Amino acid sequence: NSALRIATNGMQYSQAGLSTVSHNVTNANTVGYSRQVQQAESVSYNGFGAGVDLSVIQRISDRFLENRSLDATSDLDYAATRRTQLDNVEGAFSNASAEGGLDDLTNRTYAAMSQLANSPADGALRRNAMQSAVLLADTVQNVNADLATIQTRADDQVTNELNSANTLIQRIYDLNAEIALQGRNVINGANTNDLQDARDNAVTELSKLLGLNVTVSTTGGLRVLTETGRKLVDEGSYVQLKRATG
Repeated sequence: NSALRIATNGMQYSQAGLSTVSHNVTNANTVGYSRQVQQAESVSYNGFGAGVDLSVIQRISDRFLENRSLDATSDLDYAATRRTQLDNVEGAFSNASAEGGLDDLTNRTYAAMSQLANSPADGALRRNAMQSAVLLADTVQNVNADLATIQTRADDQVTNELNSANTLIQRIYDLNAEIALQGRNVINGANTNDLQDARDNAVTELSKLLGLNVTVSTTGGLRVLTETGRKLVDEGSYVQLKRATG
């Protein structure tokens, strides 16, 4: 019986190993997937060796590197968003009208006014100065309209990203709770690895919207703070963000 038990335990451990390898291969191209490895432990009954047993299927991850990656993601998306908005503003000024940008039209109007000041009786110079001034005024109005459109789009983007952030915050909290619940019922090598991957993916998406500070509790729950230290989510609660008025 002892020999059969050892053989059975060995076969079950090998079967778990094949399942783990298959899971890794299948998810090789899955975004955010963390490689998993099985850990063995020896088994004994009444002081006699009884073979091997599956201790845990370990998820290979490094919280330090993950936090560095979150910081880099936040910085990159902030820079990309800032560049896009500045490019839009620059475009409003540089492509103000078919006649040229606001800077060019301002210089041309100033030059026309200077020429007119030197020869105020010249009718052609008066007409040229007036046309330049009218074109400049129209262009300023166009720039103002373009800037208002840019502001509206930026406001809409903030609203959409705020809604996305709130959805991600709640998902992280829900995954925290699900991981804690399943973790209390782990048997026979069952694990929460895929749930942890899903939670880390949600944190990564949130880091594209906010600068984050992430820590792990002793029970495996994530505590997520803003980079200024305000709590967003932990094992017991979460917040929902809203825009300030005024």
